[in-house]
Amino acid sequence: VAGKGIEMLKAAGIDVKVGVLQESCRELNRRFFTFHEKKRPYIMLKWAQTRDGFIDKLRDVDSDAKAEWITNKVAKALVHKWRADEPAIMVGTVTALKDNPQLTIREWSGEDPLRIVLDRDLKLGKHLNLLDGKTPTVVFTNKQKESTPNLTYVTVDFADKLLDQVLNKLYEMSVLSVIVEGGEVLLNSFIAANLWDEAKVFTGDRVFGDGVKAPVISGKIISDDRLGDSKLVVYYR
Repeated sequence: VAGKGIEMLKAAGIDVKVGVLQESCRELNRRFFTFHEKKRPYIMLKWAQTRDGFIDKLRDVDSDAKAEWITNKVAKALVHKWRADEPAIMVGTVTALKDNPQLTIREWSGEDPLRIVLDRDLKLGKHLNLLDGKTPTVVFTNKQKESTPNLTYVTVDFADKLLDQVLNKLYEMSVLSVIVEGGEVLLNSFIAANLWDEAKVFTGDRVFGDGVKAPVISGKIISDDRLGDSKLVVYYR
């Protein structure tokens, strides 16, 4: 561990070679290395956008308008597989209010991820899926609120480097990686702060003409695949 085993082997006269397939090994274990070297979870951004670059139509938080699905069933199943693969998933207040997401696995098998939501002023009501207590959920807030089974409230200062505080808390909770699913403000906050490691961007065969602009991101393109009438591009920072 941390080189001690290597030194013990060498001291015993054993021929030890290091650095074999080093880049491939770091890639395979990128979540582990990010967690231990950067002292924060590995951050995976994810969103779906239309062909003309929108992630949603213009909708009021209080309106009854539902989100329109941009991609297809294959993409939806893949997203649920990612939820099964990663230990945590995060959204912001507006996404929780507008979409009422469950953030659970329904199109795949496995364990639900830890659900994380930012709710500065405790605007989220108990009627929302995220606060149903059915699976562990963490709410980061500016207020003081007592935790209940499967629902943990963590107080942070939203006016002082919020993302750093949130990631520090998640590191203390041993959360290895997080999918950030939205919305626009939260995704752009991670991009602006350069606090991301991987981005998975779907482009569906839809045109909105107007709406909420998709984030703009640049990085190394790792893959560019077709999923029926949708496209998936994966970036590394």
